[in-house]
Amino acid sequence: MKMKIVLFFMLSLSACDRTRSSNSATFIANAQADTIVASKTIPNVTSSLEYREKEYFLVAGKDTSGLSCIFSENKNSGKISLTLEYDDFYKSSLTPIACSSDTSAIGEKQIEHKAPYYKITYRQQMEALRLILKESSKEFDLSKMRNISLMLLNSGDLAIEVTEQYTKKIGTKGAISEYRELAKILAGSRLKSDLDKLLEPYSVFIDSIRVEKTYYVNKKSFLAENKIDTTIKVPKNILDCSIDLDINLKK
Repeated sequence: MKMKIVLFFMLSLSACDRTRSSNSATFIANAQADTIVASKTIPNVTSSLEYREKEYFLVAGKDTSGLSCIFSENKNSGKISLTLEYDDFYKSSLTPIACSSDTSAIGEKQIEHKAPYYKITYRQQMEALRLILKESSKEFDLSKMRNISLMLLNSGDLAIEVTEQYTKKIGTKGAISEYRELAKILAGSRLKSDLDKLLEPYSVFIDSIRVEKTYYVNKKSFLAENKIDTTIKVPKNILDCSIDLDINLKK
C-alpha cells in the first residue's frame, strides 16, 4: 500500500500510505495536491537474476515525475544500490502501473505514464527522495544501502553551483579531468549534507564520493532538461559527470 501525504509543491505531486497519515512541506508556491509514491518491480528479463530491482517514483494523476529511484538489492548479500534516474530508456514507469488507492486494498487504480515527465527542482528532488526512501524502507533494509549514483546535470541548481566553484578553482580553460578536485567540491556541497540528512534515519552516511566522465553541456541543453528555482545567472556551459556515492553504516 502507498503513503498518502500532502505537499506544497510548485508542481503537482501525490502519494498514499498504509496509515493514510498526512504531513506537508513548503517549497515555492502554495498549490496543494495529493501525491502517490508509486513503485514498479523491474522484471528479471531486464535485470540480473542475482539482483532484485524496483523503481519508485511520484505520480500526480497521469503525470509522472522525471525522477525515478531504482533500488537494486543483491539477493545473496542483501546490499542495496540506488540510482537516481532521468533517462526514459531505463524507466519502468513508461508502462502502466497499479497502485492501491485505499487501505482496503479492494481495488487497484491504474496509473499510466503521460509524456513528458514533469521536471522538478533540486530541492523538490530532495523532498521526493525523502518520501521515496520512507516508502521503500517498508520493503528494503536501507541500512544495507552501499551506493548511490546520479548524474550532476540532472541536479539543476546544484550543477550550476558546482560549475561555478569548479570554474573559480580550475578556470574555464582548465582540464575537466580534474576528478579529485571536482569530488572535493561535491563533498563540500549541499548534495552531501542533504543526502546525509535523508539517510540518517536508516543509520547510513556518505563515506566517499567519486566522479567520472566529466564534460560540459551548453546552456540551452541544460535548460531543456532541467527546472531551476534560482535567480543566479546560468553559465554558458555547465559541468556534467557521473557521481558515485559510497555509503557506509554508522558505527
